[in-house]
Amino acid sequence: MRCSLSSSGGEGQGEEARPPRAPGTGLSTFPDIPGTVRVAERVSTNDAIENLRIMEQLQRWLGTNVQEALALEVSLLKLRL
Repeated sequence: MRCSLSSSGGEGQGEEARPPRAPGTGLSTFPDIPGTVRVAERVSTNDAIENLRIMEQLQRWLGTNVQEALALEVSLLKLRL
């Protein structure tokens, strides 16, 4: 079952309306998370894109009958940190 994240009327059980975000505080910025600047300086844009591709591949693998431990190990070893 999928959950809708839209803030249109008719929220379901347990869902609370979130206040709108101020400009510059979207999902691409992490002002309250310590260490993000160090990570951004250490990981290049191309490496970050490759890491995202690897994690998406891991997600697809975990949806199949592949051994979970093996999929996790292979994917985590491939990450460019």
